[in-house]
Amino acid sequence: MKDVNLKVLRREFRRRTFGCHIEYRPVCPSTNDVAFQLAEERYPEGTIVLSDAQTDGRGRKGNVWHSPPGTGIYLSALLYPGPHLYRGLPMTLWASLAVLEAIRDAAGLDLELKWPNDIYWGSRKKVGGVMAVVKKPPGLPEPVAVLGIGINVADPPGGWPPEIAERAASLAGVAGRAVPRQRLVIALLLRLGEMYAIARTGEREQLLDEVRRRANFFGRRVRVRTGSETYTAEIEDLDPNGVLILTRDGSGETIRLMSGEIELLEEKP
Repeated sequence: MKDVNLKVLRREFRRRTFGCHIEYRPVCPSTNDVAFQLAEERYPEGTIVLSDAQTDGRGRKGNVWHSPPGTGIYLSALLYPGPHLYRGLPMTLWASLAVLEAIRDAAGLDLELKWPNDIYWGSRKKVGGVMAVVKKPPGLPEPVAVLGIGINVADPPGGWPPEIAERAASLAGVAGRAVPRQRLVIALLLRLGEMYAIARTGEREQLLDEVRRRANFFGRRVRVRTGSETYTAEIEDLDPNGVLILTRDGSGETIRLMSGEIELLEEKP
C-alpha cells in the first residue's frame, strides 16, 4: 500500500489493543481467512490483517465484496472476547459505529448506518460494511471472533462492476476529493479500540443511543427478507440487545428481527 506507512502504524499501535500486531498482505483471498489462520497460531487479541486487495472478499451471507487494489481498506481484527461476546451489543453494531466515527475523523463525512452492518451515503449508496464471524479453531479453549471491515475509499479506475454500479459509492466520490488511507486506518484502529472498550463493559445504552443517532432506518418502511419469508414493515426501534423492532404492514404485528436483510422503500422525509 503505497499510501500507507506500515512502519508508522506498527510503531504507533504496538502498545494498543487494536494494532498490537499488524499483518500486511499485498493481496490475499480474504483478510478474515488470514485472521483465523493467525488465531490458530495464537496471535494476540487486536491483531490486524491489512491487505491492498482481496481475490475472494466476502460480505454477509457470502456476498462478494469488490476489493480491487489501491482503492479501499480491507481489514480484519482478531478478538478473543470470552464471556463479553454474549453479554454486550452485537459486534457488527459497535464496529459499524467505529467505522462511522473513523470516516468522520479522517474524511469529515457524516455517513449513516443501515442495520445491521452497512455504511451508507443516503439511502441507496453503500460505502462500507462490517462482518463478524465467530468460530472455535482446533486447540483453542474458547471461540474466536474476527471483525472484517471493507471501506470503499476511491472509485475503481475502470468504474464499478455493472452489478453494483447503481448502489456503490466511495469516500472520495462522496467528498469530491481524495481521502488518505493512512489517516483512515489510524482513525479506524483508534475508534475500534474505543468502542470495544465500551462494549466489553456490557453497558449498552451509550452505544444504542449512538446507533439510534447515526441510523438511517428509524420510522422508515422496509422490505424484509428472511430465510423463510418476505414482507413489508415499518421500523420502530432497537431493543436492548440490538434486535430490530418492526410493525408489520397489514396485520400490525410487532416483530423482533434478529437477522435478515432490509431494503429501504422510501427516502427519508
